[in-house]
Amino acid sequence: MMLPLAPIGWTADRDCALLGLQIGWHCARTCGPLMVVVVASGHHPLAMLVAFVFIVAERLGLRAFVDVAEGLATDVRFALSQVSASNVLTNETP
Repeated sequence: MMLPLAPIGWTADRDCALLGLQIGWHCARTCGPLMVVVVASGHHPLAMLVAFVFIVAERLGLRAFVDVAEGLATDVRFALSQVSASNVLTNETP
């Protein structure tokens, strides 16, 4: 998808404009239909979540969701361990 860009002059400006048009067209083609669905649903949170999942999967791949889930699980485990440690120190029962 990357075009060779001229280093200086009007040809560099032309190449940058063409690259911007190419990237913009790809973005509009990919995200446009999803945004139409979100707008048609009245920006319903579920429709927005589904659009988000499709966009992330298209851009970053499905592995991105696994990485996020692993990071979230680590954060939750850490938070729970801090709550447990706090309860032990203050002799409170959960």
